[in-house]
Amino acid sequence: MLMLASQGGDALNPTVSIMIANSLMGILIVFCVLIFISFIISLFKYLPGSGAAKPKPAPAAPKPAVAPKAPAKASENLVNDQELVAVITAAIYAYESSVGGASVSGDPLVVRSIRRAR
Repeated sequence: MLMLASQGGDALNPTVSIMIANSLMGILIVFCVLIFISFIISLFKYLPGSGAAKPKPAPAAPKPAVAPKAPAKASENLVNDQELVAVITAAIYAYESSVGGASVSGDPLVVRSIRRAR
């Protein structure tokens, strides 16, 4: 099968050539089976009840056009927004105290709502 040159120009040992042929045949069989399995899986979309063919939603009523918002001012410094940090900290505190997983102090802090400050 394989005529690789070894010492002295002899052909490869017959048992080695059989082992190489068996290995190549095994690899070929594995890849053929994998291709066959992927083909079978690709056919699942044609089975009824497989969930692939979902019903199309009814067309929604057109939404009224919304005027685009003005971009943020260049003079506005968004990096040092202390109010945002305070709100996020309060929300984390409220979440942790309701879950009870973390140690929080006994202060009766409750976040009722979060509004954007202008």
